Amino acid sequence: RGFKFDLTVKSVTPSLYNAVSCINTDIEVDIASPEGEEKDEEESRSKPPPVIPQSSFALGKGRLLSDEPLIAEEPKNQPQHEMSMDLKPEPPADQKEGICTVQIRCGGGKTGRRRFDVNVATMDDLFAFVASIMSDKRDSFQLVTRFPRTVRALTDDNRRKSMKESGIQPGQEQFFVETT
Repeated sequence: RGFKFDLTVKSVTPSLYNAVSCINTDIEVDIASPEGEEKDEEESRSKPPPVIPQSSFALGKGRLLSDEPLIAEEPKNQPQHEMSMDLKPEPPADQKEGICTVQIRCGGGKTGRRRFDVNVATMDDLFAFVASIMSDKRDSFQLVTRFPRTVRALTDDNRRKSMKESGIQPGQEQFFVETT
């Protein structure tokens, strides 16, 4: 914070749109030598290539909210959590106004994605959806955004507030689940 850097973007991958968006996203950047500073090309070529881990998480490969969610297989013989029954239906597919697509990332690889009408859906509805993914109680976790970091917990004060009244705007939002 508080520092300004002037950078020159030399290439963008994928280059289909020839644009970069750094808002609320992970970005992988290679920093070259400053312009005007000569670098010995033979020296840089003689270095062995870096060892690249095989995990896609370590490679920084992300997922789009439009991607199909990765669904962890539920253990068999486990009763379905009672809160999955009280989920309100999603808004109609043709409704565009006031819609927020929410993606949830839990520990253990569990994820979920759902559309909410931020003017109608309450924080209780959002936490019920997450609880149905986690098969857990609504008050045993909090939802966290990465940047800027915001923490949302279900309280008696915000339980009945609409998502919009609680600061969740139409568009897309990704929450990480932190257990409390």
